[in-house]
Amino acid sequence: TFWWICSSVMLSILNIENLFKEHAIEVLDVVLWLVNLLLLFCAFQNLGFFVTQSGNQSDADLSEPLLGRKSGENARAGLCNASILSKVVFSWVNPLLKLGYTKALGLEDIPSVVPEDEADTAHQLFVHAWENLFREKDKNNNNSTKNLALWSLVRVHLKENILIAFYALIRTICVVVSPIILYAFVNYSNRSSTEKDLKDGLSILVWLIVTKVFESLSQRHWFFDSRRSGMKMRSALMVVVYQKQLRLSSPARMRHSAGEIVNYIAVDAYRMGETRCSAWASSFHNLWTAQCAICKGDTKVSVSVHVSTR
Repeated sequence: TFWWICSSVMLSILNIENLFKEHAIEVLDVVLWLVNLLLLFCAFQNLGFFVTQSGNQSDADLSEPLLGRKSGENARAGLCNASILSKVVFSWVNPLLKLGYTKALGLEDIPSVVPEDEADTAHQLFVHAWENLFREKDKNNNNSTKNLALWSLVRVHLKENILIAFYALIRTICVVVSPIILYAFVNYSNRSSTEKDLKDGLSILVWLIVTKVFESLSQRHWFFDSRRSGMKMRSALMVVVYQKQLRLSSPARMRHSAGEIVNYIAVDAYRMGETRCSAWASSFHNLWTAQCAICKGDTKVSVSVHVSTR
């Protein structure tokens, strides 16, 4: 808030000084001035919001009911009831963030997961794919059960991972294109005032904003959907290993100790999910997005060198 206030005040002083000296101002400077004034308004509103919340916090605590909410009252909130636009820009998280400003979040404040993300649903889909693969191997007289778990995961989560790969591709394209647009913007700003065309400057600015918006949204959807996919994989594998443990015979229990079974659930299944939902959430798709970025960068450099040597 303090940053936006200082920035808007300094820009306003600079523009007013230019108006008094030159009695004129460029259109781009007017647009930037209006944007900064809008940010200044949002900063004051944000500051007033915090003051209001801190002042009314005691009243909210006094009016809080003694009995907690019922367990099913907060079910199916958040992402489940979000609109398409809210899912695109992640605005469905705003009510949870606003509640987090007022108090420490408890378990009852966290919205429940959507039905397709529940462990039971992920387990049922995995078992269904497993049984279909097993029947297909029986029809083909193939008694090998090798890599059935891997191919079951591929069959269940292939579509959503194709969508994640599309987000990764969009983000990679935007990362490569952004320096080109910035280079064009620098060349435009270095022109003399007689050579500058307002339409060219506005078009470069619009393309730069659009590229950054697509880069930001695609990266966030890439990370978020990667975590969702990894969470479902991990949940399905943990349930399958646990149910298999309950059906083990006595000779099988002698071959697999309790520590090994716990290791299957706590380590192997967890790592399987972490390859899809790690902290960077991009280790799985970096294998091919890095190659695409290198190829596009080499093409851009070769084209630039070819143009400059003409």
